[in-house]
Amino acid sequence: MTEVRSVEDGFLADINANPDNIANYRILGDYLQDRDDPRGEFIIVQCNLAELPTDAHASDRVALRNREAELLAKHGAKWRGPLIDAEFQYGLIKNPTILLNLLANFNQPLPPLIAGITLNLNGQEVSPDLINSPRIRELIASPGLNITVIPGNHTHYEENLASFTTLLGENRTITAKLDDISIRIVCPSEPYDIHADFQKEAKRLNEEYLNRPEVKEAALLRQAKLNAAETRLPQLMEEFPEVLAAKGPELLRWMDEYIEAARITGNTANNEKIVIQLRDACNPTDLSEKGLDRTTMMVKQAVWKFIRMSEQLSEQSPWLLDGMMYTKFMDQYNLLVAEGVVPPPNPEVQAKGLQTEKGEDRGTGEGQGPERK
Repeated sequence: MTEVRSVEDGFLADINANPDNIANYRILGDYLQDRDDPRGEFIIVQCNLAELPTDAHASDRVALRNREAELLAKHGAKWRGPLIDAEFQYGLIKNPTILLNLLANFNQPLPPLIAGITLNLNGQEVSPDLINSPRIRELIASPGLNITVIPGNHTHYEENLASFTTLLGENRTITAKLDDISIRIVCPSEPYDIHADFQKEAKRLNEEYLNRPEVKEAALLRQAKLNAAETRLPQLMEEFPEVLAAKGPELLRWMDEYIEAARITGNTANNEKIVIQLRDACNPTDLSEKGLDRTTMMVKQAVWKFIRMSEQLSEQSPWLLDGMMYTKFMDQYNLLVAEGVVPPPNPEVQAKGLQTEKGEDRGTGEGQGPERK
């Protein structure tokens, strides 16, 4: 049995050395099948699924999926062991995450793991009994396995990391992860300031991100939009009385352009005044405007409905920057466009640099909201 185990460990070492080489998984699968181990068939089935041509007959894929499900239903719980939520890749478990206390209390050997494992301390203090449990010792004894530790928000997480680094011994590394920042710690290492290390890595990642060509290009584009919006905003305020008096399609166009300019600049100084004037001008109970044409009446109704929804949702009328309210505004605008009551948004707006590019959203934060129609 020891010889068989060592042969299998050798195949697993080859897989860990190159986890993306599917041929090494097939070698292990064939070896296990020759010994009537159902893991072998499972590995081959998942490898065949991964390499199935896109133009393969649907029945071939269905047959493989059905056999995969049958094997998992029969053996999946045993193969996963304590890693109950783990997913398989090419028949083996790759980079699972598990709570440390669950793993430590499990009384069966670990299943073969590929590439690494993440231990979530869940903010708990690591006691000597926990760190010295058989399963943790077994994990640490796996020479090719990368171990990532998520300490959680706990005052003892530095001590927790120190416990792992001491236990791992010479020539091993551990990855400590907080949020989306990971640092590598050599074991045993010289004394380290974990807070400073995380801050240093966060700064490095931020600088790396900001220096990406696509990020620089996006920053230049945002600045160009901001400059254009800051120039356009005063012009829009000058145009407001005229478009408000007409209450025609230009009023919707004006609102659309103003919302975008206000969103980009973050300038809502005129928000309250605009809302009040729109509400007064578009109140459908105003009997003095009897006999208005259909277009004007429908524009008034759309604006009035929009203003009323905004007032019901917030006392401070944040609709100029609120993504949900902007969506509701564009829904009504596009409905009138679809019915042929009003023309679509003015294409000249694009020339002023206030429109977002094709595929970019609008309305909240850095461009969240509905796509232009």
